[in-house]
Amino acid sequence: MASLPKQTPKDAERVGIREFRQNIAKYVLESDAPVVLTRHGDEVGYFIPLRKPKLTDEELKAFREAGDRVQKMLAEKGLDGDQIVEEYERERKARRNAKSTTHDE
Repeated sequence: MASLPKQTPKDAERVGIREFRQNIAKYVLESDAPVVLTRHGDEVGYFIPLRKPKLTDEELKAFREAGDRVQKMLAEKGLDGDQIVEEYERERKARRNAKSTTHDE
């Protein structure tokens, strides 16, 4: 059996297994901090949430502006996203074929 670390994270919340099970959605969807799971006061495990980083309003605005610039460039060239994906797939397939030909020799 694996042993638990001697130190618990400072920002970890201590929660009994029963409470964790009853409120699992809260811990999975809302928590950013690790949770120390306890049973009768003894540490028995850890839950470490994997959260997607939240973008700031400034970052979201920058991504939207970049997307708008890309759309404008595509329109100026008379291209659309489907054409780019098709070209990418052709290039990828050609590279794979070239690589397999090299390995076969």
